Amino acid sequence: MITKNDILSMEFYKKKKPFTGSCQGMRYRIVLVKNEESAFFEVATWKEPYCYEKTKEEEIQKVQFPFDDAGHEQVVTYLNEQIPNYRI
Repeated sequence: MITKNDILSMEFYKKKKPFTGSCQGMRYRIVLVKNEESAFFEVATWKEPYCYEKTKEEEIQKVQFPFDDAGHEQVVTYLNEQIPNYRI
């Protein structure tokens, strides 16, 4: 199970660095994306064993959540819901 502490604080993402992790066969990447109108978390999930850069684009699932406290919680919920889809 992934917790809010596992995906780090929102302050980390403000540095515009991606955070990657894995859980039970699922790999994930979270990054802050900003444009002129908004900011959001982009969450990518894919099956192990490869890293983000070595995984084919069509094998990566991406979703977006608002860059706020509620969005941060939604990221945790989403990741935990995805684990059964990738379990080895």
